[in-house]
Amino acid sequence: MQVALVAVELELIDSKHCLRAWLPGISTPTLANACKAERFLPVSERPVHGSVRIRATPRSYAATLTLQRWRYRASTSSLPSMTRSARTPSDDDGLLGPQVSDIAVQGLADAIAQLGNDREYFVKALTDFLLAMKPIARGLTEDQVQFLIESGSFTAAEWAATSASVDRGGLQVSTAEEWLLDFLATTSLEDTADFLDWSDDRVRAAVANGQLYGIEVSGRLRFPRWQFNAPSGLLPGLPEIIASVTPRWHWQSTAGFMLSEQSELVGESRMTPVQWLRDGREVKNVINLVKASDWR
Repeated sequence: MQVALVAVELELIDSKHCLRAWLPGISTPTLANACKAERFLPVSERPVHGSVRIRATPRSYAATLTLQRWRYRASTSSLPSMTRSARTPSDDDGLLGPQVSDIAVQGLADAIAQLGNDREYFVKALTDFLLAMKPIARGLTEDQVQFLIESGSFTAAEWAATSASVDRGGLQVSTAEEWLLDFLATTSLEDTADFLDWSDDRVRAAVANGQLYGIEVSGRLRFPRWQFNAPSGLLPGLPEIIASVTPRWHWQSTAGFMLSEQSELVGESRMTPVQWLRDGREVKNVINLVKASDWR
């Protein structure tokens, strides 16, 4: 169903024309059909924490992906402009962004001060992520809004509510919340070394050799917790998993996959890849699912 147009861009996340669209509440059939119609190849048809990665084919130079009440536009001819870059909202470039009050800033500082982790690093990582986000762009023209209402895509009240949510930064808040949850599900180099009873150098060597899944966030190694398993320390089949997902997926997408139930992995009920491997089952079943995403 062709419906609403909002000022949201797809985000380039790697060098293989892979894009991330933030798609709250999108069903698998809707996603699959829309991607097929718009000549996109979804890297994963399962929304991962409200998002999905999409690979734009070479011919989709001005493709439009329409899903429920959101339409996301991307042009592979201008992919570099979609890379993360810090910008300061201003009226001159048509972006929305009022100044943050001192009270709000102090409230954030007080909240961070209560955390038990490395506060300075946490602030840096969060700041880097927020600076990389796209600012809120101005909305549609009056004629475009009127067309959407007259076409039945929105009632006037629904459009007003949607516009208000976008203007308030609702999409950015959801994106930041997802990143924060994923970040908090990782551990530091020091904590990982303590858990495994390894030296820091051994941990770094394991990452370099593909034996341990480490990702860089704001200049430091972080380790997603899903790969750890007691009593052996590491998830069975981890090197094979790392070799399979690393060239394909962003670390957040990998975490979503590893922690989501898969219809193809069934014991007494559907299992997540992590549960499947911890139960001592074949790693090749998980690898096959990862590889199958290349053709979806």
